[in-house]
Amino acid sequence: MLAGPHARTLSGDGPALAQAEVAFFGRYRLMAIDGTLFNTADTFANAAPFGRSSNQYGPGAYPQVRCVLLAECGPHAVVGLEIERYDVSEVHGAHRLLEQIGPNMLVMVDAGITGGEGSSSTYVSKGLMSWGPWKPGCGNI
Repeated sequence: MLAGPHARTLSGDGPALAQAEVAFFGRYRLMAIDGTLFNTADTFANAAPFGRSSNQYGPGAYPQVRCVLLAECGPHAVVGLEIERYDVSEVHGAHRLLEQIGPNMLVMVDAGITGGEGSSSTYVSKGLMSWGPWKPGCGNI
């Protein structure tokens, strides 16, 4: 028996259940892959492995970490994560996440991740993929 403030959520009643229901399109689990940069504390221990951006005025204020995530669209639960230096393209992290895509997933990615010949067919062979922006007749789901 569940008790406490999370009992209703964990037992299958309430907002968690409603949110989980929108994480599916028919039988397909709705997923998304995207990348982002996070600033880290300005220490040598972070700058050495992760690096920092720079421009004509000098180095960036903080070391940065590139993260590429595979997440459920409803509850935003992260189920896959690749962490790299800031200067490594998110495309590389997305390709490493392919192993975690199952046959009953509909995975949405932005056009920057699927760029290049053949990458779209690689994604589609693992599961259903949709990449934006959506245009009729362009192979989007």
